[in-house]
Amino acid sequence: MLKVWKRLRLGRLNQKGQGMVEYAVVLAIVAAIGVTLVNGNTSLRERVSNLYIDVTNDLQTIRSRL
Repeated sequence: MLKVWKRLRLGRLNQKGQGMVEYAVVLAIVAAIGVTLVNGNTSLRERVSNLYIDVTNDLQTIRSRL
């Protein structure tokens, strides 16, 4: 880990290594968002579900008026 830090500090990290670090950061962010949506944030899940129900009800109301 110390070697990596020294490379970053000295600016000697090549583009391939930089690309891999960027890929790892993006992957970690996507994984964190996925875990949050699946497990942790029930209120978000409820809001999405309620939005779907509201849209369905609105479409049924419009259809009944035609």
